[in-house]
Amino acid sequence: EWKLPASTGGDILFTPTVFAARQAFGTFFSGLGPSAFEQSVPCDNLRSPLRFSLPSVGGVEGGNDFRISEANLFPEKLSNQLTVAMLLPPKLDAVLFRTLIACEQNEFTLVAAVLSGRLGEPIAKTLFDQEVADGHLSSADWPAFHESVAQNAADHPEDNDFKCLWLVFARHQAIKRLAQLCGHGDPSLNQQCLRAALRTGRDHIHNGIRCSTSSATAEGLLVALGREISQGLESLTALEPWPPLRSLGVEDGDRMLQCTLIVGALAKDVGFGLVRVLRELQSAVGEQGLALVGLSASDAAAAAGAAASGGDSAWLLRQAPALNAQLLRWSETRPASSAAVDLAASSGRLILAACEGPVSVERARRALAAVSASMPKGALEWYYSASTGEAAVDVACFFSELHGSKHYIVEG
Repeated sequence: EWKLPASTGGDILFTPTVFAARQAFGTFFSGLGPSAFEQSVPCDNLRSPLRFSLPSVGGVEGGNDFRISEANLFPEKLSNQLTVAMLLPPKLDAVLFRTLIACEQNEFTLVAAVLSGRLGEPIAKTLFDQEVADGHLSSADWPAFHESVAQNAADHPEDNDFKCLWLVFARHQAIKRLAQLCGHGDPSLNQQCLRAALRTGRDHIHNGIRCSTSSATAEGLLVALGREISQGLESLTALEPWPPLRSLGVEDGDRMLQCTLIVGALAKDVGFGLVRVLRELQSAVGEQGLALVGLSASDAAAAAGAAASGGDSAWLLRQAPALNAQLLRWSETRPASSAAVDLAASSGRLILAACEGPVSVERARRALAAVSASMPKGALEWYYSASTGEAAVDVACFFSELHGSKHYIVEG
């Protein structure tokens, strides 16, 4: 706008700094009363800023107080907001890499990452209703959408072929920004409009990534995800005797494949977060011919920051002590893991991964060497299972299920 004739002619004044803008507001507009204008679109419309805000915190019902005031226009500190993304097959790995790069460039913080199987009916319906409301799907798409993501009574619970990845991010206006990065729900429309978007699937049903596009959906998905993680963690922390009488089984015809555990911890104040570490790890294990069949990553400090800003991350804070206790108990039988476990306990930034492939123990070692070489010295501590025998026990200590895997957990 500064190139407009009115601006270059001196008829329009732009404040050069935020400080000057705040002074100008105080001088000319500090005495404004309630605005006479009303929103031209409903609060749940994609064009309304209230759609992306937290529920009522003492102002407008259904959203934050957006009155024109100095506190709203010039906040002392930008508040973090949580948003949720779900990455889906058939191009999960490619979409994950693109998503992590985009989120790192846009200064998102990865709060949690969980590899999961098919969705339960309530979560699938929540996502579908949102996509219909946004115009990305129609009501007639429910059977196809349900078949692509949801678990139904006819499915076999022991089928581990399907996997999806849940990502929880924190950022100022996280919901709105991630929705913008994802683009339209139909990848072909993004290509037609030459719009750079994370959705690169084959159609509007299999578009690679779904994300929350409202605060209501984000909170609903966070609650559902927290319930799933809490149940899994409770089943693991209750394992007795110790080490647990659980191990890995493998399908007939795939006995050449091995599975191993990776434990990684990231130090505080290193200038980057788990987004970068997970991106490097995914790239390194892929280059070694390994597949991630189990993943649980969490950043307790980021979760605490989001909770202080009003985000629904209580379950992330509750899981940290239980997981640390589980790690300490396990590390007593794996002395080589003590450095990674101690750093995870102090920083709260942890990655647990199960990798599957031929000669997985040796290839995991090579992958971690590559990841460590790409990071500043002292930023990371790693552990990987020393043998296939130890790996069978290690993986079962931290994962009750594996996804997209030829291996499975054996009880007893």
